[in-house]
Amino acid sequence: MQPGVEGFCKAALRRAGVRCVAGGRCPPPPPGHHYGNARLRSEAFGAHRKLWDSTEMPIRSMRMLAVLVSALTYWEIVSHVTGAAEPWDASAYWRLWYPAPLALSALAGFWLRRHAGMAGAILTFAQLPIMQPNTGFTGLWPLSVAMLTLLALPAIALSALAGRIATHHLGA
Repeated sequence: MQPGVEGFCKAALRRAGVRCVAGGRCPPPPPGHHYGNARLRSEAFGAHRKLWDSTEMPIRSMRMLAVLVSALTYWEIVSHVTGAAEPWDASAYWRLWYPAPLALSALAGFWLRRHAGMAGAILTFAQLPIMQPNTGFTGLWPLSVAMLTLLALPAIALSALAGRIATHHLGA
């Protein structure tokens, strides 16, 4: 349980005139009654929302980690199969190797939902750690980051759109 949330909830309910039982649970309001004014009710129930969000975070983090590991694996395979030091040096990069992560970013965005835009960035920028051991830190490193930033824009847009579709049609 998130520290302080339960105490915050109890304090907000106490200000609304609700007495909690000895076990620490606050009783539901009787039918036709409510807990004080709207601000205090939203404070009390907002604390429970914060608690829910904190339990969702590990799931979201694990999904982001899965996207990152998948992206790193994908770009390592591209580099190994093509023999190119940098994935974008591969001959079929624009026909095959770049469009595939665009589709994957849409799928990952649908899976991540609320933080979907990050999937496109993760899938594109995962090329960077693959390129570094093969080429080292050269004077073109800032240009590589700028190029990946431009390449990430369509992937971010697709993953954000897929996340929005998933959120609106399937719920958050």
